[in-house]
Amino acid sequence: MAARDRGVEAVGAELGERLPGIVSRLSRGLRQAHDPIGLRPGEFPVLSFLLKRPGATVSELAQAEGVRTPSMTALLAQMEAGGLISKAGDQSDRRCVRVGLTARGEELARAAIAARQAWFAARLARLSRAQIVALDRAMEALERLSEVEL
Repeated sequence: MAARDRGVEAVGAELGERLPGIVSRLSRGLRQAHDPIGLRPGEFPVLSFLLKRPGATVSELAQAEGVRTPSMTALLAQMEAGGLISKAGDQSDRRCVRVGLTARGEELARAAIAARQAWFAARLARLSRAQIVALDRAMEALERLSEVEL
C-alpha cells in the first residue's frame, strides 16, 4: 500500500520501527567491509572527512561527527599515535590546531572507501532498476533526517 493511502502518522510509525534496524545493518556491513584494513571504530569518518577537507580543525571534525571536542581530541591522539594523521598549529591563530592525513592515513582511507564501495555495489546489484531509482529519490530525505543538530 502506498504511503499516501495509509496516512503520514502510520507511515511515520512504520518508518520509526523499520528504519533504525535497516540503517544499523547497513552501517554494520559497511564497517565490516573495511575491517580487514584495520581501522578502529570512529577512524574511517575522520579519514574520509580529511580526504575532502585537509587541514580541518578539531572543532570542525567534532561538529561533522556530532561529538564533543574532547572526544574528538582523544580519537585524534590515537590516530596520530597510529601514524594516520598529523597535527599542526594554524599560522594565523595559535589556539587552532589543523589536522591532516599522513601518507599512511590517505592510503588506508582510499582502501576503506574502495572496500565500502565494492560492498555497496554488490548489494545494489541485487536490486531492480526501479528499487535503485527509489533509493536515489529517497536520498535527500534521508540526508535531511540524518542531519546532526547540536
